[in-house]
Amino acid sequence: MTQAPPEQSTKQRHNRYPMVAFEHYMLADDRPSHSMVVQMRFWFSGNFKKDAFIDAIKQILIRHPIFQMRLHGHAGKKSSDIFWEHDANLCMPFISWGGMDEPISHPSKLTHIDLTSEIGLRLWMRDNSAQNPRPDDARTHMLVQFHHSVCDGVGMLQFIEDLLIHYGQTMAFETPSPRNLDHSLFEQRGNFSLTPLQWRQRRFRDFKRSFKFFAALAQPLAVPKHQKGQKSQIADLFAAERRILPASTLINIRNTARIKNATVNDILIHELFRTLSPWNQRFGKILNKVRIGLATSLRTPSEAAMSAVNIVSMVFLDKSHRQVTKSCLLEDITEETRDIKTNRMGVTLPRVIRFFGRAPLLVKAFLRFPLCSATAVLSNLGNTLSKSPLMAQDGKLRIGNISLDSYELMPPVRPKTSVSFAINYYAGNLSVTIRYDSTRLTAETAKNLLDQYCIRLESLEIATD
Repeated sequence: MTQAPPEQSTKQRHNRYPMVAFEHYMLADDRPSHSMVVQMRFWFSGNFKKDAFIDAIKQILIRHPIFQMRLHGHAGKKSSDIFWEHDANLCMPFISWGGMDEPISHPSKLTHIDLTSEIGLRLWMRDNSAQNPRPDDARTHMLVQFHHSVCDGVGMLQFIEDLLIHYGQTMAFETPSPRNLDHSLFEQRGNFSLTPLQWRQRRFRDFKRSFKFFAALAQPLAVPKHQKGQKSQIADLFAAERRILPASTLINIRNTARIKNATVNDILIHELFRTLSPWNQRFGKILNKVRIGLATSLRTPSEAAMSAVNIVSMVFLDKSHRQVTKSCLLEDITEETRDIKTNRMGVTLPRVIRFFGRAPLLVKAFLRFPLCSATAVLSNLGNTLSKSPLMAQDGKLRIGNISLDSYELMPPVRPKTSVSFAINYYAGNLSVTIRYDSTRLTAETAKNLLDQYCIRLESLEIATD
């Protein structure tokens, strides 16, 4: 990995946009048993008018062009030979409407998203409008599925904000203007605002971080022997559990972070290590380190006007069971996360994928290597929506008679990385979701693990370390 030039060569060719490294990574990691489909659920007060909602979708698809593109090529090709192309025949995503109790059904009975034949976005709208509820009792549940090659959680929240604004305009509500978007930034999404000189200057740091990943083995999440997963070989997309913690928990976490000169994310990571390590000690053999894969956004202020895309990466934090028990664990985590942020170490993984992408078989070999890449994944969306122009005084997005009450993120899981945790702060509460691999874990096991993590967050044992 001697050189990894920035993807400035990915120029538009006849309305074709070559795939960038992390998009290729998500495509190559997509498999029948473990789909790289991300799900987000949104709970609203109020019912949407169907025609106005469809009109709003049509408007914002123009603003977020990747949702009108089809993929040409497959993961076995070089990254530069796989490209997105606008397809006039794919003008709308799959949208299903129904009552609250109507089950979620997939088009053509497929749970994965084939980017070569459909838009990487699906929506299910479930509401109680058929019961003619009073305005205060109207409720809507929106399920959104999108392929991780297409978008990330932050990008989807941008998309939803845009959807609400344009819905409000269609309904003639008092509505703020949507944020300005610069579509020329779409072509630069793989450069991460780094110049060729900056790419060369960070070569040693990226190599060192990559070596650290490959030199140590991660221990998979241990599974209680009496609680094995389902017999099906396909992981259930809806295998997830959620807890909403009170506002006092978030306040205590923030206060602890301030006292300890750390960040909220550092506290969340610390408590997850101290949940996973004793779990593995209890239900498995102590063989390797506990590794947390931390989702990290690579967006910069200069890219604030970019449309919804996937500009997320992963960094990995390793701790031995002995290190997890030490009182200096938080200080160690804080020091490492500061280095990750200061030196933008999230760029390392796309650089590795880009290097492997020159020889297409290496990408799949890297991802299909039969070892555990991480014990668990942690995605923290934080309070991404806090600066939305739709934010009302009660801490919720509001447009006309529609109010977003709550939402959750369900990131994908992969073989030997059996759980992913997703966190957000919204309307004063802390939402914690665990998505689990149903081929390995039961719902009971996942609930138990989530409860143990939430108990630690609520008890804040770290404050007395």
